[in-house]
Amino acid sequence: LWTNPIIFDEMPYEGDIPRRWGNLSPEEMARRFWMAVISGAYASHGDTYMRNTAQPVWSNGGLLHGTSPARIGFLRNLLKGSTNIGLNQQVDSYYYSANRPGQLYLWYFDYHRPAQYDFPLPDDSTFTAELIDPWNMSVHSIPGRHRGKTTIKLPRQPYMAVRFKKAT
Repeated sequence: LWTNPIIFDEMPYEGDIPRRWGNLSPEEMARRFWMAVISGAYASHGDTYMRNTAQPVWSNGGLLHGTSPARIGFLRNLLKGSTNIGLNQQVDSYYYSANRPGQLYLWYFDYHRPAQYDFPLPDDSTFTAELIDPWNMSVHSIPGRHRGKTTIKLPRQPYMAVRFKKAT
């Protein structure tokens, strides 16, 4: 059991430089943040876009030019509005998920595009549900109250997420 936060620092950067570590797409950078969070970890961001000079803007500071920082901020705000102590990785047979047991459950479907999914929620609590589109930074309520095995239809798009919060 880890007693300190796990941080993915210096994971490859969003950008367009020739080096393999400096040309992730914005979509991939945002995806890696979701994967870190679902794994119960934290990540750091950087971008390395070539500008008018011969050197990319990165270790010498400057403005960020990528489009993933807004999506990473969206994820941060989702978490901030859900829990103040982070999430635990949850073992799911098929997809990535994390939780605060009995309070919050978050599934991330990565590049998978299922038409529906059977979510294994606890039987002893009731939850509200939301469909999250990380790239378009939108959250849509899913009607109803949910408990136990809950089947929800999904939009057949990659990188979607579903969040369940304990109903009050």
